[in-house]
Amino acid sequence: YLTQCFIFITRSRTPLAMAASKADRLQDVPKPPAFLDPLYTLETCYYYCVPTFHSTGHPITCWLLKRILCRDSEAIRRKLELNPATLQSGYFQLLDDPTVYTDCSDSEPMFHRKCVLYLSALGLAMYFKSFEVVDLLLSFRSSNNSPVASPNEPQYATHLQDSVDGDFHAFPLYMLLLRRSVFQATTPMQQAGWVPGKAFAMPLRRRFERRLIYYRDWLDAALALHSSRPSFPLAALVNSVTSCPGYCYSRFPVESVAKPKASDDAAAKNSKSKSKSDKSGKKSTKKSGKSGKAGKGQVDPAVYARQPGAMEFGDQPLSVPVIGVKSLASLCDLADRLRQTKQRAADIRELLREARADGLNTEVLMAQALDDIKPDPKPEDSNENNCSTTAQQPSNSNNHAAAAKKKKSNPQSPDEAEHCSEPLRIVLLGLERERCRQQCMEAVSVYVHRRSYFGFGQQLDPEHGRCRDVRNMVVCLLNSIGCEQAAIDSIVQSIRAGHPRWRALEAVKQQRTSAIARISALMTAILISSKEIVDFLAKDSYPPYAPNSVDFELHPRVATAMTSIRYGIVRDLNASRDAWKYLTPEMLTEVVQNSAVLLHFKVGKRPSKAMMDEYKKKLDMQIKKKK
Repeated sequence: YLTQCFIFITRSRTPLAMAASKADRLQDVPKPPAFLDPLYTLETCYYYCVPTFHSTGHPITCWLLKRILCRDSEAIRRKLELNPATLQSGYFQLLDDPTVYTDCSDSEPMFHRKCVLYLSALGLAMYFKSFEVVDLLLSFRSSNNSPVASPNEPQYATHLQDSVDGDFHAFPLYMLLLRRSVFQATTPMQQAGWVPGKAFAMPLRRRFERRLIYYRDWLDAALALHSSRPSFPLAALVNSVTSCPGYCYSRFPVESVAKPKASDDAAAKNSKSKSKSDKSGKKSTKKSGKSGKAGKGQVDPAVYARQPGAMEFGDQPLSVPVIGVKSLASLCDLADRLRQTKQRAADIRELLREARADGLNTEVLMAQALDDIKPDPKPEDSNENNCSTTAQQPSNSNNHAAAAKKKKSNPQSPDEAEHCSEPLRIVLLGLERERCRQQCMEAVSVYVHRRSYFGFGQQLDPEHGRCRDVRNMVVCLLNSIGCEQAAIDSIVQSIRAGHPRWRALEAVKQQRTSAIARISALMTAILISSKEIVDFLAKDSYPPYAPNSVDFELHPRVATAMTSIRYGIVRDLNASRDAWKYLTPEMLTEVVQNSAVLLHFKVGKRPSKAMMDEYKKKLDMQIKKKK
């Protein structure tokens, strides 16, 4: 009996048996379900369904998979030149198990191996990391100069949470890029029209459940994935997304990202009790995100008031559309347009039949019709650069007055207003989750190495939004050092108490110490680039910043370690070779005259003439000995 079992196991591992099991899996793919919301109104009733797709055994699906796996972009190019409609608007059914299609056993699925994906041709190429095919699909244009693939086309997945009855999930290509780590495709996608800072909502529909997963931009989705996968290469993603020339950094209000300080909570409670006692008779809104304007200290509900993550359907901002689903009202509108188009096509066919019966050339008639459809060019009066319009415009003094009035009504630009930058959001995640802290610091270093991000060119006003963001960054990095130092203190106490694995604890202690050194170097680079290091070192008191100039509180352990932190900053300043590129001569003079800096400024001191002569004598003696 044991011999028969051994023979059966060895036979089941043969390539033929493995191929048979893969074929069985491709044949037993479940069908996608469809869901319809309760019909209260046409605008709120949504229909969840996967569009027309080619199944796993369809010849087109098999051909495209083979060409993508073989990296044969030329065959796909020839197919697009002959018939681009085949790959332009079609979806292809795919099992979320790369081992079924390739021999790589270590390839991870996007969600899990029982999930079924319905991807476009571009999504299929990104799933199997065929970058040549991705570039081809994004850059290819059909005969009417329309793109074959779009980076904004939705992708679909079923049987994500319910493997028996099935469910429905729609997501953008960026989520596929995240979960499959296809970071090389970020630049072509941005060049093709993908906007990383745009908010999106992904539906998740089951039999008795309807939810949304809402993200305000690409970084929200990346941080949410990184919190569940600490080994996710966040630094590589940040580098690939921000390296595109046309990328615009996103800046969120601080209130929508960070929790308020304890003093702010107390002030809010006091103001709330005061408003209750006054009873002015005004009606309060039920929800700040649905009706009414945002008051002072609140974020506009239509922009970033909603926190990212799972939420009920309909709680997302009205300006954010749901990916991959349509309401019955929009479907009726599309059906009406389709019916009108069919009627026009029938009328045109009837007119062409009558023209052929009269002996007219139908091709000439169609060309004339296309010329008649073309819009007329803009008249000269509508041209802003035309002299006739400039004469009708008001005088220069009135223009300057209008511009000054507009500037006065909008006194702050997005940079000048208080905001939370992308690296600050990453540092906040590292503070919340200790396992993600190292990867978060590596991602922040990507922004620091880009001199144009923290390098302001000139010293800004302390009330400027970017200066406040730098101070918040420094406070959060100090809190990270405080957390690491508190962990070191607990490790030292365990070692002194006679922990049996004290050698392993010593290794952990060294790792924590090196992490503090990296964070200190990162903070020094930020202070030097933003020209804030002079103000930081000039203040010997604790805390380094006034409470009303930052939005975060300091860790209690920072107070006892502040002297060592200042020493580390001064040491990194002396070791830096690029500090003079950022600091002005006045700033350098002020740094040199600071007694706290001179205390540890020996590394950067210029050696005297006697020391140089002694050093040359030693070199000469060494050369003579070698000879």
